[in-house]
Amino acid sequence: MRQLLKYSNSVILIVAFVSIVGLLATIAGAEITPTPGIEVKTYYVNPHGCHVVSVGDVGECINSFDFFKNHLYYTTGKKIMTNDGLSCDVGFKVYKVLGKSHNVRVAVDYDEVFGFSGGRIRRYGNCMLFNDGGEASYERMFNYYIFDPQKKPKVVNKLYDSTQPPAYNLWGLSTRRGTEFWAAGTPPFPNIIDNNKIFYSSIDFNDDEYGKHCDIDYSAFNQTVISIGDVGPGGTGPLAFDSHGDLYYAQGWNGSFFTQIFYDSLIYHFTADEVAAAINDPNNEDARLKITDQHVWATISISDGIGASSMIFVEDIGLVLTVTSFHGDSQLGLFPVNQDGTSGDYTKLADSNGRMPEVRYRLGQIYFSDPDGIYYIDVNQLFDDDD
Repeated sequence: MRQLLKYSNSVILIVAFVSIVGLLATIAGAEITPTPGIEVKTYYVNPHGCHVVSVGDVGECINSFDFFKNHLYYTTGKKIMTNDGLSCDVGFKVYKVLGKSHNVRVAVDYDEVFGFSGGRIRRYGNCMLFNDGGEASYERMFNYYIFDPQKKPKVVNKLYDSTQPPAYNLWGLSTRRGTEFWAAGTPPFPNIIDNNKIFYSSIDFNDDEYGKHCDIDYSAFNQTVISIGDVGPGGTGPLAFDSHGDLYYAQGWNGSFFTQIFYDSLIYHFTADEVAAAINDPNNEDARLKITDQHVWATISISDGIGASSMIFVEDIGLVLTVTSFHGDSQLGLFPVNQDGTSGDYTKLADSNGRMPEVRYRLGQIYFSDPDGIYYIDVNQLFDDDD
């Protein structure tokens, strides 16, 4: 088995014989600082300009992204400098970047002037799904939309209506096997505290009936979204699955959004058997996913950030996540998995002075974003191949 290199935040404890040095990438105001020994490369530079300085300045900051074939799709949240000197999030767009040419165009006829920059975009089978981050208020009703990236013109349809049952804001959008809809969610404001649940949809977007051309019964999708677990306190965070079907859920924050007092956040682990039992009998309280001390898999130290924004499981690497704060730097981090399935020590791979909202894995590379661009790390440099 290939051995992972072991890093601290400042020095390499085991060094593979490669000439890789820490690289400081300064791009349009953002600074990506890798851990020494890690090389971060730039995949895409934000062409819209994110930073706003003077009153009336308008910028667009990169948020979520995903790939369809050789094309990159990403979302932006618009920023405006107001008279009181505050940078305000208003507006939401979806863009497509063509293959290696990196020519960018608006992907779909959708421009939500009240969207937050907290929205997600994901590939599900042959479909692309996104949410706009909700309306610009504390209610933040998260609707989801669907389009077929292989059709012209690309027609956007509402898929999930958060004002209809189950009437939850689904924040932690994820997928299993790339075709199933999974999310963590919370009720609308002000009932957002301590009510986090895990949802999944019985729709498989790889099924010919539903996913071949993204032609599903949009009005009925809400009825397929089922709560199978209760993950309680804190801010809603991301989900991830490993190849065995085990589920990982991370808190977005642990503490009070209103007092801005936060503590270490937790990552929970549920086995594939527990997940299957919850799906088969979601109304049985004994079968539903519930957090216990035994389900705590790892801890995100408050010294690194208040919680997780995005998370993926990379085989032979471990759980890769972005650790973020409301007012502070972000980190791209890794929790390796020990042979007995427990978590290894947290490793910081890189940090940014901007928010890191998204991490994805594709063809041996870990991609992540901050407001000014999308970057990647080749996973081969994380291994010690001299063992």
